[in-house]
This record gives sequence, structure tokens and C-alpha cells, in this order.
Amino acid sequence: SGFCVGIASLSLPVYLGETVQPEVRGTLGLLPTAFGNIGILLCFVAGKYMDWSELAFLGGALPVPFLVLMFLIPETPRWYVSRGKEERARRALQWLRGKKADVEPELKGIVKSHCDAERHASQNAIFDLLKRSNLKPLLISLGLMFFQQLSGINAVIFYTVSIFKDAGSTIDENLCTIIVGVVNFIATFIATVLIDRLGRKMLLYISDVMMIITLLTLGSFFYYKNQGGDISNIGWLPLGAFVIFVVGFSLGFGPIPWLMMGEILPGKNINQESFK
Repeated sequence: SGFCVGIASLSLPVYLGETVQPEVRGTLGLLPTAFGNIGILLCFVAGKYMDWSELAFLGGALPVPFLVLMFLIPETPRWYVSRGKEERARRALQWLRGKKADVEPELKGIVKSHCDAERHASQNAIFDLLKRSNLKPLLISLGLMFFQQLSGINAVIFYTVSIFKDAGSTIDENLCTIIVGVVNFIATFIATVLIDRLGRKMLLYISDVMMIITLLTLGSFFYYKNQGGDISNIGWLPLGAFVIFVVGFSLGFGPIPWLMMGEILPGKNINQESFK
């Protein structure tokens, strides 16, 4: 399961980056994260009423329509061009843009960018990726992914029920978990509205500050509780901190690293490395 999720997590933003028009790439680039958050919310709600085996069957059923629908969509035009299949690239573009769309200018641009990339490329895509001109975007992409995983989001998502139970929250821990899932889902759509207005960096700044403040607050709450402090008047604090933390993550460090990977890395390197 982890192996397949790893493949899908990489190929989805690449597919979007190679098929979506530049003017809407920022907004639509957040869709994988949005649908991922729908899945998290679904598991939170279902987990309240199902045991682990029933939840596993539910998770096994959800990829079935994904598999079926994959047969209906074409390969990316850039991939066809890289294999010398220009006519199939034209048909793929026509399918993506609509029957009445004039795809010739876009196709010529893809062919030109591919030819330019081929002219300056070596035979080994790994060496291309490590060239000085490509090293900076590579390090930025890796750094964003690195700090995304170190933000604490996985601990928050996987142990939400346990954390609320240990915190002695005055609200039912399963209800708190569902509230966090709903906020996580809604926040991604807020990000779709803001990402092309404020820019990627500004959302990352906002996301970072929100996560730092809320994790410090949550850590201070547990420290105070473990020292024997009276938390009866602040039982709402864990839920408030969780909600703001999840909003912060969903605005920036959740979706933007995946989006930027498709935007700043050279198209040739993304294509070859993703489909190996």
C-alpha cells in the first residue's frame, strides 16, 4: 500500500503539471491534497462506527473507481512528444482542451521545449538533475518535502483520538477528530482561493507561523497538565490548537511542496524520473 501511494503521490502532481493550463495550475494543483483531505475526513467519520477490518475493506474499495477512470484519460502530451509520438500528443491535447480548441500553438511549445531540453541534456537524467542549473530547484523541492514531513502533521492526523483522550478534553474525542477532519478539508479550498493571489511563498510563511505557534501551545498544555496543573478551565485548548494547526498546514506546507515540485523542476527530469 505504501509503495503504491508513493507512486501515486509522485505521478499525480507531474500529470497535473504537464496537462493543466498555466493560468489555473496553482488552483488545480491543490486538488490532490483536497481529495486526500476528503479521504482523511471519510476515515475519521467511518472510524467512529467501524472497526479496523471494516475500515480496511472500505480503503480497499475506494481505489477501484480510480483504476477504472485511469483507462479513460490519455498520457500527457509531453510524454508522447518525448517518445516521438507527436500525433498522439496532438490527440491527447485535443481531448484535454476540448474538440473546438486550437491546440497547435501549445503543441509547438511543448515540442520546442522538449527539443531544447534534449539539446542540452546528457544521456543520464540523474546527472541532468544534479547539474548546477537544476540543483537549486532540486534542493528547494527536497527541502520543502523534508520540512513538510517534520511539521508533525502525521503525528497529529494518526493520533488525533489518542491526543484528545490524553488531554482530558471536555469534548468527545471522536467528535474532536471529525471536527479536525472537516477543518482540514475546508482549509484546502481556502488555499485554492489564496494561492494565486498571495503567492506560494506568502502562504508558506503563514503556514509556518501558524504551525509553530499552535504546536508550542499544545506542548505547553501537556507540560502544564503533566506537572499537575489544573486544566479544567482550558479543556477547549487542544481542539483550538489542533484546528489552527491543521488550517496552517493545509494552507501551505500540505499542498504547496507537491505543487512547486511540478512547477520549478525541469520538465524532462520530472518526466523521466517519475515514470522509471
